[in-house]
Amino acid sequence: MNEENTSANPIGTPDAAPDVVAAFEEIDTDQIPSTDIVFECPYCGKSLSIDQRGAGLVIECTTCHQLVTVPIPEGMVLSDIDLPPEEQETQLSNMRVMLSKAQDSIAQLTAENQELREKVETMSKAMVARAHRLTELRTMYSALAKSQEEATDSLSRLRRFLDENS
Repeated sequence: MNEENTSANPIGTPDAAPDVVAAFEEIDTDQIPSTDIVFECPYCGKSLSIDQRGAGLVIECTTCHQLVTVPIPEGMVLSDIDLPPEEQETQLSNMRVMLSKAQDSIAQLTAENQELREKVETMSKAMVARAHRLTELRTMYSALAKSQEEATDSLSRLRRFLDENS
């Protein structure tokens, strides 16, 4: 493991063994151990590297900060990299923290979703009201245009009458 790694920790392993904590890094050197998993962030394309024990973990990309699942290399069985019990307890604790954060995020997104739905409903009602008002205005315009046409017709007849009788 490259001891010079100083980048962000994998989500779910901030208190893990130092070599696992230091394992997640942006690729900035050609000295990547052959046991590391090298992959690209699916959101920003940044090349990332993590110790093989990070396979299957969800981590935060150091560039775009999106959550990314570390791929499990072909042929690798997760039992091949089982952690000692003390590290499993730490990982379980960290997973609980992640779950709590995810639940908070879900609650926030649900509230935002409800707010947006209410805005859509309000805007839809306003749009229907405007459509009704537009229909009323068109009806009034049609009646006004018809009245104007009748008035113009009446004035034309009056002018002809006056011209004939003068």
